[in-house]
Amino acid sequence: LYLGLGLLASFVAWALVRLLALGRSEAVQAKLELIPPWLITAVGGLAVGLLALGFPQVLGVGYDTVESLLGSGGGISLLTLLALLIVKLVATGVSNATGFIGGGFAPSLFLGAVLGSFYGQLLGDGGFGLPVAEAPAYAMVGMAAVLAGAARAPLTALLLLFELTRDIRIVLPLMAATGLSALLVERWQGLSDPGLLGPDPVEEERRGQLQQLLVAEALEPEAPLVLPADLAPSTALAMLLDAHGHCLLVEQAGWVKGLITLADLQQVLNSKRSVSFLQDCLRSELVWLPSSADLSRLEDQLRPNGLRQLPVFMVEEGLSAQLPQGLPPEGLAVTQLQGIASRDGLARALARRIKG
Repeated sequence: LYLGLGLLASFVAWALVRLLALGRSEAVQAKLELIPPWLITAVGGLAVGLLALGFPQVLGVGYDTVESLLGSGGGISLLTLLALLIVKLVATGVSNATGFIGGGFAPSLFLGAVLGSFYGQLLGDGGFGLPVAEAPAYAMVGMAAVLAGAARAPLTALLLLFELTRDIRIVLPLMAATGLSALLVERWQGLSDPGLLGPDPVEEERRGQLQQLLVAEALEPEAPLVLPADLAPSTALAMLLDAHGHCLLVEQAGWVKGLITLADLQQVLNSKRSVSFLQDCLRSELVWLPSSADLSRLEDQLRPNGLRQLPVFMVEEGLSAQLPQGLPPEGLAVTQLQGIASRDGLARALARRIKG
């Protein structure tokens, strides 16, 4: 029965994601651009307001309604729950398309609770009269299942609801419903995850511009600092400060061994452990890029690693060029180093393209 709820939740999650993506799609936004912005907001507010005249529960985040559905009383009829499900989907889609502030997290919880309560009542006393759990139990599982499908995060949804209930008995139903919901939505949507709000046209356009620029456009004019592996960290810190740099490369016998940032050196020198050489301060993996990479790959490497600069090497296309992290089997020679690409260089390259 909980698998059945997971199946229904996948349809609701898919509908939510598709409606949000439709509202931000290029075709819809192109038509809305023909209307004055103030009129778009007014029409969107009017539409949501008219829906709320009949179903005020759709306004806001809806946590009051969720709490009532999770309570022992229930109190909402099957037809009202079904109508709430449809009206909330429409109101969320209209709000998103017409520029209102909002997201997909709270609506997914609201829709999940309504769907679960409807499903539980339909199975129980309100419908088929089966000896099943109370409707609030299905409402909790429905919240997790719709969230898992919409956000493509079944483990997050499972842990969130387990933290809420602290009941180990609900884990197996949660695993069944959330896993099935996320699996089916991923099957329909594909492996690419546009997020709860769908693709952002402005961000996609910016990423498209970055993909058309080679990483050479973001190289710093100054040569990167390359220091021997047996140099003392304190000496390296002084040289890095004099060079006004953010990071340095460590080499040994003409081969690059790793990267060290200014923060890394400060942390090592402030710690109580004794470190004599630069080779003992290296990061776990050398993050780098081939000269054939584009600026979108530079951005993808800088963000998760918390770096401001990244070394660029002239390497042959192949496995090494596709996996720009860690040292490749053939190693990276100092002579292959092209320079340091930075966040500021990326921003300047993008600005030059926009200006041109």
